[in-house]
Amino acid sequence: MEPRSGGRLVRPALTIVLCALYLLLAGSLSLLSGQAYRATAHSSDDTFLPRTALSYLANQVRRGDEAGGLSVTRFGDSDALALEEDGYTTLLYCWDGWLRELYAQTDLSFTPADGTQILPLDALEIGREGRLLTFTIRSGDQQYSISVSPRSWPEEGEAA
Repeated sequence: MEPRSGGRLVRPALTIVLCALYLLLAGSLSLLSGQAYRATAHSSDDTFLPRTALSYLANQVRRGDEAGGLSVTRFGDSDALALEEDGYTTLLYCWDGWLRELYAQTDLSFTPADGTQILPLDALEIGREGRLLTFTIRSGDQQYSISVSPRSWPEEGEAA
């Protein structure tokens, strides 16, 4: 009996088909993972500014958390957080589309335009309920909030 010559053609053809299928699946997986990465990166970019702004504000509260060092006030037409230390005041507020910081001697007067631009931000609201300080920011059509409880603050109505 003679060996069949058809088997010699089927094996290389099967090997080529399997390799092509592998390359097709590997390419598809690469495209899908690229799309997933782009979606994740886009989502991260969308929340970077609000997360950074809220983190900055919370850390400034922690930095100035000492008796008499923190207060909520108005500066220009915006809510502001005042951090006072050794005759100097740091004001954190939103003006002209920016989160701003103004560091100056307490007895001097400045305008909101004098502050240093920190991050682009549409609006900042600062509220206090008991010992809880809440920052609410608006960036585009989104609104984000963070609450911090300074250790040095007495309850409203308590003596400091």
